Amino acid sequence: MQSMVVKEKDWVVVNDTKLDYLRIYPKCHIIAPEGKTVTMLLNGYPERILPGEYEGDIQLCVRDAIVRPFVFDNNKEYTYRVAAHITDNKIVDQTSVLKGIQKGSVGETLADKVEITANDPDFNGIIVDGNSEYKITNAKIDFLGNGSNDFMGMGFGIMAKDQAKVLIEDCDIHTKGVVRGTVYAGDDAELTMRHSTIFAETTDEMPIGYKQHIGLGSAYSNAWVLGTLGTCRASFFTDRATVNIENCICKSQGWGVLSIDMPQNVRMNVKDSIIYKTGESAYGAFSIGNTIDTFDNCDFSDITYAMIMASNEASGVFKNHTKVNARIGVIVYRNYQGTLDIVDKCVFHTEKAGICIKGSSSYINIKDSEFYPQNGVLLQVMDNDEQPNADGYYEDPLGEDDIPMEGRDITEADPTEDVMVTFSDMEIRDNIFNCSTNLYVNQRCPQFEMPWQPPEGPKHHGFGADLQGAKNLDVVLDHVDCSGLISASIGRHASPVLTSYNYYEIGVVTNTVKEPVNNGVIVHLNNNTVWTVPGECWITGIHIDETSELTAPEGKTLVMTVDGETVSAKPGTYRGKIHLEVVDK
Repeated sequence: MQSMVVKEKDWVVVNDTKLDYLRIYPKCHIIAPEGKTVTMLLNGYPERILPGEYEGDIQLCVRDAIVRPFVFDNNKEYTYRVAAHITDNKIVDQTSVLKGIQKGSVGETLADKVEITANDPDFNGIIVDGNSEYKITNAKIDFLGNGSNDFMGMGFGIMAKDQAKVLIEDCDIHTKGVVRGTVYAGDDAELTMRHSTIFAETTDEMPIGYKQHIGLGSAYSNAWVLGTLGTCRASFFTDRATVNIENCICKSQGWGVLSIDMPQNVRMNVKDSIIYKTGESAYGAFSIGNTIDTFDNCDFSDITYAMIMASNEASGVFKNHTKVNARIGVIVYRNYQGTLDIVDKCVFHTEKAGICIKGSSSYINIKDSEFYPQNGVLLQVMDNDEQPNADGYYEDPLGEDDIPMEGRDITEADPTEDVMVTFSDMEIRDNIFNCSTNLYVNQRCPQFEMPWQPPEGPKHHGFGADLQGAKNLDVVLDHVDCSGLISASIGRHASPVLTSYNYYEIGVVTNTVKEPVNNGVIVHLNNNTVWTVPGECWITGIHIDETSELTAPEGKTLVMTVDGETVSAKPGTYRGKIHLEVVDK
């Protein structure tokens, strides 16, 4: 019987070692020489090395370290341990713990019927990098234990890096732990996943002394300021990766399902797939920076937001009968010139707003689709209530009045600064509001300081407060039958102060129709559009073409005033403070 007791000092394991019994006393560790790693297999399963007693087939596997720097933390080096490492279609024996694979075969171009079960933090399943073209089929990966940095893909089931092209088919990847994701793609890799399931469960096993914060690679839980909670993003895509997902089931217990962060040019295409949460809150997908998320005939069956469309020119596409069942359909915040397309018979069922736009200048194109918001708000433009500091709070500006900005034109939208929305070939039965102000409400609270600076070059709108403040809303109705309100408003949260305790109120306000101050609303009725105004509205401009009509419900009369003067609602262009009122005949 081969046994080892580590009692008085650390044990440096130089070579692969087999044992039948191992005892590690408190404050002692098993470590590898510099430039190496050590992984413990217990009866063939990668196991976390902790103080305690171990009996059975114990193997200590010493391998060369895979080291990668983390650019967002002064190039801090991270060391990977992995079951199978494939570089340029070669199995790298010096870095692979192949004995940690319980079943299946791993070749230079194909891994088939691989099973990897591990209770080992930060242990990766399969890493494919270099110029590899690799296929993984019928794999079953089940990981327990925390990761340490999902930006770096630490502890993920499958990782694609460099210029690798990786095809995942008929696989089942499950993880449970803090920032312990399932699939990762970075650099210029292309990852394609078909007929597979990914599922990340969350835990509360936080590092000792951890305090919730927002930090690249150092946040182990989602900050409440996004309106979701949780400790694990199910997937992570970054850099210039291309991701194709088809006929898959993608789920997360909390935080997010399909996550993209710090991209340079990520393109994610999801088709015929189901995306949902199993816990209290999680977003379906994240689009940020120069990213385009596309969803083709997908089903967001139970999700907090189908997508968050965040900073810079991040964009998204929902098409071809995609269905959304969410608290809010899409959240857009701190977005500059991004485009959201919802086209070709998509259906959105939401508890709150179908689309919520905060502190953004974006293009929204909605065509031949249906929205069923329970609160009656199809589209909401509002102040950004995202407090960029997990320790901070958001406070509504109660008792403060928005003051008209000198020189501001609220009768015409600026495509580079305002919100541009087009609806076409559809019915609108719900309301559209703009309650944005110039009060800079999210600047009232303690602010977040980036631990890094954006690169030199063109202005990065998403990193500062330059997108905050009042926005004009430009609404084009093209061949639309509309019977909802379109108006300037005042918006208030149910609670005047938002913290982690009522995070679910993020992006949710109650609107009161109100004369515009800095929040212009410009409406265009084109191509046989009929807007049947159901009640009081305030707008700042309207164009009615010769084929369209502005009218009141049957049995009612529409009274339209422009800057206090009553005018007839006939085809033409009107500018000013326009009051629409419906009265009995």
